[in-house]
Amino acid sequence: MKKTSAFIALIAALSMTAAPIQGVLPAAGAITASAAETAEHLTYYENDDGTITVSGCTENVREITVPAEIDGKPVTRISDNAFGGWFHCDLEKVTLPDSVVSIGEYAFEECLQLKSVNTANVKSIGKGAFLNCPQLNSLELGSGLEQIGGRAFAGCPAVLDLSPENRFYRIENGIMYTFDGKTVITADRGMTECTMLPGDLKTIAAGAFEGCYKLTKVHIPDSVTKIGDHAFYECSQLTSVDLPHGLKRIEEYTFCNCQSLESIELPEGLTYIGREAFTDDYKMLSMKVPASVKEIGTGAIGFYYADGDCLFKIRDFVLECKLGSAADKYAYNNELGVRYFGKTDISKAKVKAENKYYTGKALKPAVTVKLGWKTLKSGSDYTVKYSANKKVGRAKYTVTGKGGASGSVSGTFIIRPAKVKVKSFKSTAKKSVKA
Repeated sequence: MKKTSAFIALIAALSMTAAPIQGVLPAAGAITASAAETAEHLTYYENDDGTITVSGCTENVREITVPAEIDGKPVTRISDNAFGGWFHCDLEKVTLPDSVVSIGEYAFEECLQLKSVNTANVKSIGKGAFLNCPQLNSLELGSGLEQIGGRAFAGCPAVLDLSPENRFYRIENGIMYTFDGKTVITADRGMTECTMLPGDLKTIAAGAFEGCYKLTKVHIPDSVTKIGDHAFYECSQLTSVDLPHGLKRIEEYTFCNCQSLESIELPEGLTYIGREAFTDDYKMLSMKVPASVKEIGTGAIGFYYADGDCLFKIRDFVLECKLGSAADKYAYNNELGVRYFGKTDISKAKVKAENKYYTGKALKPAVTVKLGWKTLKSGSDYTVKYSANKKVGRAKYTVTGKGGASGSVSGTFIIRPAKVKVKSFKSTAKKSVKA
């Protein structure tokens, strides 16, 4: 994937100017910066309930203090994309008033120098709010925190200091769970192994282990039925993963950029592999995909990144699959090597042969065999035997699977009476001449 975050931030900045901004706050008194630089303006708008949402800052500064009130109205929210991206690349410290209870989606995404944000009174943290903030080493999360969006802390080394009085989340052994222990929200980025997840765990949230660069081994209990997108994105030292047997979907970018991962066993019953789920796992030279998989996203398997975000095929990669399966089609469309395992029953394949004219000899027309999307190859995938194929009438053929195919299917073709050839000739009779 290699997120085009700068582009996202640019769109956010442009959209900020198009949003219903209600005002621009002067620096004097209302917004301060204790470092050498001082922000000139905060942008904001008024919500329907009369509260204020801060939507950004028109200058790239090192420190921002958000006021508790603007025009006598309480500031309660930081908007989506408010300070994220390249425009605020120098931002190091943000001080929020106790009145701010909500931080929007991607609000501080890729603030590469951000080291401090006080979030003790925040109740809601949106998706990707602190995504890829590599200098943010700690965050205080209060007792009132009720909601955390997917990938909120992904790629962020922050040690989360959660109030013991919080009744929505809890932290055990470096992993944050929902309070009932059913969902993993995020994990300590310094974790090296994760083999003791609770046996009644149901969900691993989006980006939960994203950027855990030291993580080498993961065992996911069979109780887990859902793993979110980016869950193990950029776990570059990961070498061993045990997936749950009941897993149905692997979402987009789940194991993307796991560059030490050489193999993984996909469970029978898996139905979906999302876009770029295993992209850039260039040590993985083969993958066995069960026939239960019905959909595989773009670049999901057998590709790596080069020249920026361009996808290239991994050299000598081989996809192991069933003949005619969705994985077989994926390999065919992407010109990947393929090796078939097991046997695919062709008894329901569609067969067709052209009708012929009687010649006095046994007739053996070519037979087309289609198994779903795939046209099978005579000789390597099947053989054909003919019967009653000499006389005029209905002839029969039987197709028998070979190689990765098994079973048989029969069809017929018509032998029509021989064509009658009529030769043209010139008349030799003399024309009569009238007197």
